[in-house]
Amino acid sequence: MRHVVIGGGIAGTTAAEELRKLDADAEITLVGEDHEIIYSRVLLPHYAKGLVPREKLFLKKETWYAEKNIEWMPGTRCDAIDVTNRHVALSNGRELPYDKLLLATGGEARTLPYEGENVCYFHSLGDTEHLISLMRSRAGGRGIVYGGSFIACELLDVFLYHHMPTVAAFRGPWMFHRILDADSGELVSDHLRAVGADVRPGSETLESVGATDADVVGVGVGVEPDLAWIRDAGIAVNKGVVTSARLETSAGDVYAAGDVTEFEDLVVGRTLMAGNWPSAVMQGRVAARNMAGKPEEFRNVSAYATNLAGLDIIGVGDTDRAFADEIRIVGSRAAGGVTQLFVRAGKVVGATMVGRTGDRTQVTNAIRDGLAPETLSLR
Repeated sequence: MRHVVIGGGIAGTTAAEELRKLDADAEITLVGEDHEIIYSRVLLPHYAKGLVPREKLFLKKETWYAEKNIEWMPGTRCDAIDVTNRHVALSNGRELPYDKLLLATGGEARTLPYEGENVCYFHSLGDTEHLISLMRSRAGGRGIVYGGSFIACELLDVFLYHHMPTVAAFRGPWMFHRILDADSGELVSDHLRAVGADVRPGSETLESVGATDADVVGVGVGVEPDLAWIRDAGIAVNKGVVTSARLETSAGDVYAAGDVTEFEDLVVGRTLMAGNWPSAVMQGRVAARNMAGKPEEFRNVSAYATNLAGLDIIGVGDTDRAFADEIRIVGSRAAGGVTQLFVRAGKVVGATMVGRTGDRTQVTNAIRDGLAPETLSLR
């Protein structure tokens, strides 16, 4: 059996490892654009703060691939898939035949048209090392973080940790304006002001907040997968690669896992993307089991969480306001904490929590078990 895994991040590496556990004799090739061995993206903010040394980021030794008899092809891109003849074309000129193929290519940071030596993103190890270099060479300078996403929160947390005077700029009326209500969003803005940030809502461009004069500009406007080459292969895509609950794509014997995947979410009852580390690990494992002929469905309550200079911000389950029949609010801006419950067909399907970490377990269990909001005892 020949397994080819495209993507050397946590979903792809987990899948390759699981495949080897399940089949000692299979041919396994792991293709990744990164030149680095697998590292923890979760630890990148801690590395940027100087709390974790570089060597602690790496999750495997370079010898691990050979020890597991996994052919590792770093610095290599997949350019095309031939689903009829079952092979992939790589940027190094090789064509790899496959019996089972996994797409685990993740996403890339969305970029802005603004360019400058002072600009940094925050998605990869390379991005992080560029940020560290800028902050060291421009210590004592002024920073701007642009965006209302979780990545923007991580950047703000790093800037504020280093005591850099920072503008927090975003297009909407508050951060996460597509999922947070006014009280939740303004609570985040209140906290940013309290810890010394200059909050600038309604900022349409970086130039409008003085990016050309700033010493360090961090951009966090989301992540998106590269789908063009997958679409060209005739594989169904939407916002991500569309899969079943078993992570099967529309092409036979082709699977997807991790941030690139738009999967059938059996917990909330519709297709979702779950761009977070725990889901990527679990999907890599489930995809591998299905590739090895051991049918299994992916079932998990997806969650995003960050701590913004002392304020916990959490999203659980389906937090798309457009798909909620009702949104119930617990807490208030004045009380210092707000939880939103997203309700569909009488069941809790998602939630956001700002400053109310204690609600997380109860809410997650309610989503997992399909419970009505009335069953929760949140105060």
